[in-house]
Amino acid sequence: MSFVIVIANQKGGTGKTPLAVNTAAGIARRGVKTLLVDADPQATATQWFEKNPDNFDFDMLSTQKAGLPVDEVIKQTMEEYQIVVVDTPAGGGEGALDDKSNRRLVRLSSLYVVPTKPTPGSLRSTIGFVRRLQGIRDFEQLTNSLNIMLLWVQAQSRTVIMRDIIKSFEAEGGIDGVYIAKTVLQNRIGYDDADGWGTSIFGLEEKIKSNRILQQEFYAYIDEVEDLLAAEPVVADSVEMISEEAH
Repeated sequence: MSFVIVIANQKGGTGKTPLAVNTAAGIARRGVKTLLVDADPQATATQWFEKNPDNFDFDMLSTQKAGLPVDEVIKQTMEEYQIVVVDTPAGGGEGALDDKSNRRLVRLSSLYVVPTKPTPGSLRSTIGFVRRLQGIRDFEQLTNSLNIMLLWVQAQSRTVIMRDIIKSFEAEGGIDGVYIAKTVLQNRIGYDDADGWGTSIFGLEEKIKSNRILQQEFYAYIDEVEDLLAAEPVVADSVEMISEEAH
């Protein structure tokens, strides 16, 4: 039985694909058999992977190439993999998941990672999306505990307004029932470099300081994901393996 991590936000431009690719890569590098499912019709993750598949420790499957909806792809593969990461399309665009597909995906998932920029517009959109997820969970009366992580991405550490947005949002308590990641992923050129070279950020030269900082920052986020998974009995074995490989 696998653990399904969905990378999703109805707002475009929040870096879902780089986050999905590198989440799968980071987990796979810790010795866990991982699959990345590309459910976005733009197939950006698939194109990234296909530049040089040998550079990645995880497997890739596109819903377009499979000719199946995302929930069916997950059902057919989840017995084979310990972790399944899903890259989803933005809401409202071409190929966006409809309410029925979203409900099916929520039923199969234990963790939604919702990347959001620390800007007023992005945060408003994210809050609306998260409340939709919670509404689906409550309506479906799901027995699985759906964890939701809000993750700050593409942050500019030197921008005062961004720091103020993060601080004020967290000081006000965030969103009820939503885990706010302690790690803030900065806006770093290494993500584009990795895409250009057809590798993950973990394939970049560690001896270059900026790459090393990026990798350490991303692993801190992976550690937080691991902590959330640890409470899920369905993936206890996978999480143990992550911890053993990491430490």
